[in-house]
Amino acid sequence: MKILFTLVMGAALVPSVFAEGLPALPSLDEVKTQLANQADTKYVPFPREQMYTKSTKPREEYKTKSMTDPYAITIKLDMDITGDAVTFEASDLFESVSLDGKKKSATDAEFTVTVESDFTLVRTRSYKKGDKTGYMVMGDDMNISVRSFGPDFTLMGSIEQGDDSVIGSDNFNLIIKKEGAKLSIAENGLLIEVDGKKITAEFDRKLVSRRVVGVLAGMMVTVLRDLAAPAAAALPSKGGFGTMKDLRMPLMTVTPDEDETAKLQARDMFENLEITVAKLDNGDFRGEVYDDGGILSFNAKVDSKRKIVMLNSFDVNLTMRLFGPDYRIYGRADGKDIDLTVKKEGGKLIVEAPIFTTIEASDTEITGRFDEQQIPMKGFGVVSALLMMIQMGL
Repeated sequence: MKILFTLVMGAALVPSVFAEGLPALPSLDEVKTQLANQADTKYVPFPREQMYTKSTKPREEYKTKSMTDPYAITIKLDMDITGDAVTFEASDLFESVSLDGKKKSATDAEFTVTVESDFTLVRTRSYKKGDKTGYMVMGDDMNISVRSFGPDFTLMGSIEQGDDSVIGSDNFNLIIKKEGAKLSIAENGLLIEVDGKKITAEFDRKLVSRRVVGVLAGMMVTVLRDLAAPAAAALPSKGGFGTMKDLRMPLMTVTPDEDETAKLQARDMFENLEITVAKLDNGDFRGEVYDDGGILSFNAKVDSKRKIVMLNSFDVNLTMRLFGPDYRIYGRADGKDIDLTVKKEGGKLIVEAPIFTTIEASDTEITGRFDEQQIPMKGFGVVSALLMMIQMGL
């Protein structure tokens, strides 16, 4: 039984070789002649430099593939910055990261920045005070502050990055290096460079989220824009923030109750803030902080040998501990992280926080200047109460 195959090429039908039988094999003389002709051909190796030459294509041709690969571990952002002196925009469509910054004027102290990434928004602010520059990021799951530190900047705060990140929720501390007109972060698998015209970033998506990189890049652009602003321009004393507080609270002695050995009270009538601290017979303390939000009652347990005070109340858990010549106050108050150092200078207790928080306590009064977005009024009250405890003797 014969089976015929045909191939269709254009309109012609070509019979298969199987229809005509197998092709005839060459004769022995034809094989010898073919081998003799090949022996006369010399072998010429392929030039090594042509086998291993690097590609001359620009890196931009590979950008789309590396940035749109959902399985890539290392993400690369490349954003051009546009805008005038008081605005800026930058976006990367491949990674869904965009920045938008705006000021009222070149000398305005507040720089509002919106960062959009993965369909979420974060708003940032900047503030200038004299020769110090400070920046803050406020979000539902992040609280970051930046402060000038010599020629460079320190960036501190906490970030919630989600369950798919190795870092997750953590406190961190980064250095923003300043080299000429360029700012850069290069730490722990994170590289961000901003030169005023361009943002380049490279990071491991398993360690750092796109949203965090967008926030950091937005702050770095803000810093460069502010550094380029006229230095001689006078800035508002309070930076245009309604949340900056200036308090002056005279101290007065109050007659102690039966189980108390001493009692102090501090009051600021303009801010409706009042603090009362009573020292008990056993060396512990109790007291109250009153503000417009109500009364906060607290108890403070004292370990006199180790110079440790633990203050507890509703939504307030603070520890004050002696480290060398200084005290450190750390914990949470009213949903905010607090980490402060208390120094003794000229008979005064002085507290300085990373961003524009200064509290001073003497024998006669407590003065404070702070941003309520960083330390709430109740937090300021309990910190002042701890300073009053030091003055009363631990």
